[in-house]
Formats: sequence, structure tokens, C-alpha cells
Amino acid sequence: MRYRAATAVAGWELPFELSSSGRRPWRLDTALRYSYLEGSESWFSRWGPSAVLRMPITQRFETHLEWFGTFSDGLSRETSRPFFSPGFHIVLTQRLEIGLRVGWGLTHDAANFFSDVGCAWRY
Repeated sequence: MRYRAATAVAGWELPFELSSSGRRPWRLDTALRYSYLEGSESWFSRWGPSAVLRMPITQRFETHLEWFGTFSDGLSRETSRPFFSPGFHIVLTQRLEIGLRVGWGLTHDAANFFSDVGCAWRY
């Protein structure tokens, strides 16, 4: 399959902070992914926008609310797959972090439910 892709990303620190968060501000991170792909019928576009509101609770614990999706354009059967997903992550050490999120699809094309757990290790 041949394709072309581009991504734009932006983020903002918001003027909200909790006194227990160690003076860490809330953040709003956004992205827009675009792909132009060659499918079985012809070339088509796939858009992938996302927005994440990150809210620190303490210096090591952060929650988030996320909206993301994928949307096609140019197929005989278009797809619209938006999701809503809350989650959190905990920084265990300077080099180790774990996180959990769950999510729900908002249309018939999207999966009804998902969950995942992940970890990050900085070396």
C-alpha cells in the first residue's frame, strides 16, 4: 500500500492548577494526523484529530480526558470512529511511569469499549 502522511501538533499550558499538584499547570495537547492512502478502490484520505486535557493532581499523579478519532474521505463506505477516553498515569521513579486508560466509541463504526495499560522507562 502506498501512502503519504503529515502530522501537526500543538500544546498549551492552561491557567488552572491545583495547590496539591506542586504548581504544575493543566495542559491541553492537540494533534491532527492526515494520511493519503492507496486503497483497493482508489486513493482516499484519513483524518485523525485528537485533544487531551491533562490535569496534574500531585507531582507524580496525573489524570487526563482525551477525545480522538479517525475519519475517512473518498471511500465508497466512509468511516467515522471517534472515541472518548479518561485515564491516569503515575510516575513511580525518575525513570519509570505506568498508566491506564479506558474508552468508549461514540459511533456505530467505533469499537464499543477499549482499555489499555502501559509503562514507560527512560534510559
